Amino acid sequence: MISTINPNPIVSIGAPQFLKEPKSFIRIGICSVCLGLLYFQVFRAMVNDWIHLPDFSHGFFIPFLSLYFAWNRREKLDNLPFFPEKLWTCSHPFGPVFTLIRQSRL
Repeated sequence: MISTINPNPIVSIGAPQFLKEPKSFIRIGICSVCLGLLYFQVFRAMVNDWIHLPDFSHGFFIPFLSLYFAWNRREKLDNLPFFPEKLWTCSHPFGPVFTLIRQSRL
């Protein structure tokens, strides 16, 4: 009989806990819409530059190239530990300040 127990449980960590809650997808959706509205003019100007300026025409390939590299490294990326507070620190201009405030209250 073949056992189906994974001998290395660290490899199959799975999704972070916050992604298992239905409210998380609503929050992610709201944040995505807000970021889209906030950066709409920037993206529009970038695409305009990509179309009309030959020096920047490679801009259309960057998202696909990034996805390709992420896909090639997906196993390594899946095994990295996830720290949401570090994501917040990097993604917001005042993230380090908010992180210090949050950590001081704990």
